[in-house]
Amino acid sequence: MTELKRLTGESDEEVVFRICQDKDELGTWAEVADILNNILGFEYTESKYRKQYQAFEKILNANKKHIFSNEFVDSIDEKRHELYMERQRLSDERTSLNRQLRENARSDANYEILIDAIKNSALSSLPPIEDNLMIVPGVEDMIVVLSDLHIGLNVSNNFGEYNIDIARDRLGDYRDEIIKIQKSKCCQNVYVVILGDLVNGSIHSTTRLENRENTIRQTQIAAELITNFVYEIAGNFEKVYINNVAGNHSRIGLKDDVLRDERLDNIIPWYMKAKLEHINKIIFMDQYNVDPTIGDFSIRGNKIVIVHGDYDTFSESGVAKLTMMLRYIPDIIIMGHLHHSEFTNVADVDIVRSGSLCGACNDYEVSKRIYGKPQQMVLTIGDEGITSFYPIKFK
Repeated sequence: MTELKRLTGESDEEVVFRICQDKDELGTWAEVADILNNILGFEYTESKYRKQYQAFEKILNANKKHIFSNEFVDSIDEKRHELYMERQRLSDERTSLNRQLRENARSDANYEILIDAIKNSALSSLPPIEDNLMIVPGVEDMIVVLSDLHIGLNVSNNFGEYNIDIARDRLGDYRDEIIKIQKSKCCQNVYVVILGDLVNGSIHSTTRLENRENTIRQTQIAAELITNFVYEIAGNFEKVYINNVAGNHSRIGLKDDVLRDERLDNIIPWYMKAKLEHINKIIFMDQYNVDPTIGDFSIRGNKIVIVHGDYDTFSESGVAKLTMMLRYIPDIIIMGHLHHSEFTNVADVDIVRSGSLCGACNDYEVSKRIYGKPQQMVLTIGDEGITSFYPIKFK
């Protein structure tokens, strides 16, 4: 930027021309006038300096071929073009930075509101658990999948109906089915894997239109529902292990403007720990994860990886990319994201996809002709791997 003072031997006209040349960097013409009046000791308006500079420009442009050689004129024109391009680039960068700062400020404010709300809710812990273990546990453990709850989604159409009350009822039905399975299988421990998209979020304009609650309230409700769900099944097992990864719907801000771990799903386990930390049989494992989007742990010698599914595909190439990144081959990969259940085996790796609690009934899925019934997934696992699948379907 030009020096905002008179240079040695510089005339008034030279000062005016030099300062006015950098008007785009200095601001408005009114701001340029203030600078020049301060340097020159005048009290002229911006109009005087603006017209004086424009007159300089006209005279220079009209006579530059007589004053300078063609080569020099071309060189000056090229430099002026480069200067214009650089100023434009800096202007674009400044606009982008200001937009990012605004988004960060909104995100920080939302975080503060959310954390205050969750702190207030988490002040009272749940009472101790009464164990319901009727028989000696066997040689299997259970995996309970919680995936794509989309708390906050409010739709009713020919393809399905969903709201917070329905979500609460379905989680109650899910709890009852898990207890039934446990009575017949006698599993020792349960691993609750939370695969993201717990809230509907606001990542698309149609998503916002389908929301009944704002994202802060969605997160608070989802945290309460999941905490109560875990608490209610915990008495039927010796130990309850919890692990989680985040989904794309809880993303804070636009996809290209945020880091991959800036997702509201990551706050929910924090709430759960505050409510359940006094219950010794409940153990959180997310601190050992590879990444906020990749969880890994072992059950009875089986290496298990959990992902949401927005970064990973249910295919041989998807497994290859994930295992190359992890630098080991897991025995089981569990994911959600596409709102339907399925199972396959690729290169001796079992891949399990869980459905969604809401089913395929939102605007995006209907427009893409995607259909899936509301369901979640329960697995039992022994020393040799998965022993049974239970796709739990809801009305």
